Amino acid sequence: GLERNHRKMIKRMPKVGHEETTIELWLALSEIYRSRLNDIHAAIQCFEVAVQLASNNLTLHEGLAALYLSGGPDFVDNS
Repeated sequence: GLERNHRKMIKRMPKVGHEETTIELWLALSEIYRSRLNDIHAAIQCFEVAVQLASNNLTLHEGLAALYLSGGPDFVDNS
């Protein structure tokens, strides 16, 4: 479904030149996992990729920290 379509779009993205779009796709995929599939672990993994692509974006780091906290004890040390 929607998750698979986002993964396909990410795969088709060029490695350079469209970083913002790629980041947005990873964030959207993270949200799909979090809110629709209730898979916080996969949501965190996708968000981590987005943060790696935009490591200087403080807002993304804050969002990832919030996800870590909602992920429970397994992730609290990462936040």
